Amino acid sequence: MNWIISIVAILGAITLYHICLADAESSPTLLSITGQVITWHELETLVKASLKEAGILATTPDLLIDTRDLDYFVMHPQSAQEVMKQVKINHPYQAQRFDCDDFSRVFFAEVVKLVNYPAEAGIAVADCSLKHWTPQGQELRHALNIILQTHPDQKAEILFFEPQKRIVLTLEKLKQEYNQVQIYRVLF
Repeated sequence: MNWIISIVAILGAITLYHICLADAESSPTLLSITGQVITWHELETLVKASLKEAGILATTPDLLIDTRDLDYFVMHPQSAQEVMKQVKINHPYQAQRFDCDDFSRVFFAEVVKLVNYPAEAGIAVADCSLKHWTPQGQELRHALNIILQTHPDQKAEILFFEPQKRIVLTLEKLKQEYNQVQIYRVLF
């Protein structure tokens, strides 16, 4: 069994965390998925181009598309569907305490823990932040997840997943669901 010891200093106080890492390769609960590997540059180019073409890419200075791995594993549709079905977040919605951004982060972490795939690459699932407006012009913000999926011999496509409501949205459905939507942050 591997152990990581992390020391965190916050405002002069030191907190010691012990984190036990189970051997992931021998874990019987991993979900084997299929897909293909793309580079971080291909992923970033695809996401920007798709969102721009749909007219929902924010053009503000706070736009951020952050890729932290060199390569990404993009799931085939059957694998993406199985992942969305299997990941369950057993925590109630609590305004400001456990809301959309928390659901989005937990979903990403649960996917990373759940899946097994034949590549040394990050998983093409991201936290996504968006702005949208009420009919009265009030700006609202929301968070959900982006899941890239690829069909054999086809370009990858973007799906949006609402983990707290458990619904899947295409680019077009997202535009219908959220008035004047603009994506301003995508973190892979």
